Amino acid sequence: MRKFITTAAITAATVFAALSTGCAPTDVYKGDISDEYYSSRLLAVSAFVDNEISGVSRAVFEDYKKTEDMTEADTAVLNLSADQRRRLTAAERGTVWFATDESDEPIAQTVYIMQFGDEYAYYSPALEDGERVTKSYYNSVTSLGGFGSFTLSLEIGSRSSNAADTLAPSFNNTTQRSTIEYAGNVMHVVSYTHLVNDDAKSEYYGNEHEETNEYYYVVDGDRLIRYTKFTDTFFSWEICDVSDLQDIFDSSLGGDDDLVATDHSCFVKTDYGFSLNEAVVKMLLDDKLSALVGDSDVVYDIDGKYIVSGGLMSECELHVGAQVTANGKTEAVSTDTSIKIKKLGSTTIDLPENLPEVS
Repeated sequence: MRKFITTAAITAATVFAALSTGCAPTDVYKGDISDEYYSSRLLAVSAFVDNEISGVSRAVFEDYKKTEDMTEADTAVLNLSADQRRRLTAAERGTVWFATDESDEPIAQTVYIMQFGDEYAYYSPALEDGERVTKSYYNSVTSLGGFGSFTLSLEIGSRSSNAADTLAPSFNNTTQRSTIEYAGNVMHVVSYTHLVNDDAKSEYYGNEHEETNEYYYVVDGDRLIRYTKFTDTFFSWEICDVSDLQDIFDSSLGGDDDLVATDHSCFVKTDYGFSLNEAVVKMLLDDKLSALVGDSDVVYDIDGKYIVSGGLMSECELHVGAQVTANGKTEAVSTDTSIKIKKLGSTTIDLPENLPEVS
């Protein structure tokens, strides 16, 4: 048996941070058209579900109904190229229904269908509050290319009671702080970890451990060079994929050990940006914990608020907790994550002069 409790409170820290930016959260996303064209209206709608809705929570197309034709004024504000506007012969607004892993009932969402002669394309529109976040929308507010440059501060605090000895990690109090500076072709990452174990479970580290790691990532043509700092005068290097830069940013949004997958299907649209899709997150946590706790009672405590300003994600406050009752004992584990993204367009990075040459 599993019980769920969801909190929806907005923390005072988040409200203060939003006010301190000097402007209200803004979302400028106008939607995106599909990269491909389809031979029928229904194939285009089905592709919308497959490409834009389905994620770690799978979505399967069930039905579609046209609600109205779109006028020239309606399409004038859409994100279409000049060539697409010239070739557009008709457009319609409709509702698509799809089945998902986490819900017993079909879910409805708005989609636009663009007709170009005998071909069709789906248009993923700007989202209404309460709708599932689409892949195009999520990518638009989290893509490194949109930021230009920024400084991200991340703090994660994880706690475990160790009472039931079921979920208890080696350390029951963990604090992680990271700073990510990004300036186009260069990223600088500094991460600090402080581990404390009240019950001295860790034979390797003892009761407490502190560690700081520092990295520089430099794009060099079609490759990415990662420099690892050991001392002020000694760095090692290795070749990575350029896509790793986006992966580093994405992983920072998921909290400790990716407790929340950084996938669009984990979120729903709100007036301030987006929040956790509670049903999806509960399903994913249930899957992760089932191997550890079996049929034990689990009470989840989940809250996530992601603020979008100027079309880009600017802040996040995330709480994920679980209370597990096993063997007559109750254990509580929780993770709190705070993210703030600032200095957009003004962040600069000075590379150390003594970085080694790379062959």
